[in-house]
Amino acid sequence: MKTVYYCIQKSTKSVLSAGFLPETWGNITGMADLSEEDASDLTWAGYEDYAFLTLEAARKLKIPKKDLDAALALGAVVQSEIVRKERDALMQQSDWVTLKSIRTGQEIPQEWKDYMQALADISTQSGFPWDVVYPSLPQ
Repeated sequence: MKTVYYCIQKSTKSVLSAGFLPETWGNITGMADLSEEDASDLTWAGYEDYAFLTLEAARKLKIPKKDLDAALALGAVVQSEIVRKERDALMQQSDWVTLKSIRTGQEIPQEWKDYMQALADISTQSGFPWDVVYPSLPQ
C-alpha cells in the first residue's frame, strides 16, 4: 500500500489534508519517490511552512489525533472519488464485450463477467479507498 501523507502547516500545526502524494512529485524532484526529507521540508518547492508527513511523523510533532482523523476522513472522500473514476474508466473500456455479446447473440465469457463484477465491487474491498486491488484484465 502507498503511504498516506498529511499536509501540515508547521507554524500552526494545522492539518490541511491527507492523501497520497501525486505520482509526478517524484519526477519533479528527480527521484522515483519523494524522500522523507523532501516531504517534511518543502523549501525545494517554495513552501517553507508546509510539510507532507506520515502519520508517525505527524504524531512526533504532537498534532492532535482528532485533527489527523478529520483530515483522513476528508481525504478518504477524495480518494474514493479517484478510485471510482478509475473503476468507471476500466468498466467503459470493457463495454465492447457486452456490445459484442448483444450483437452476436453469444453469452459474455465468464472471465469477463467476473472481471466486470470485481470492478463493480471495488468499493466493497476491505482496504477501500486507500488500499485497492484492481482486477486483472481477462486475456
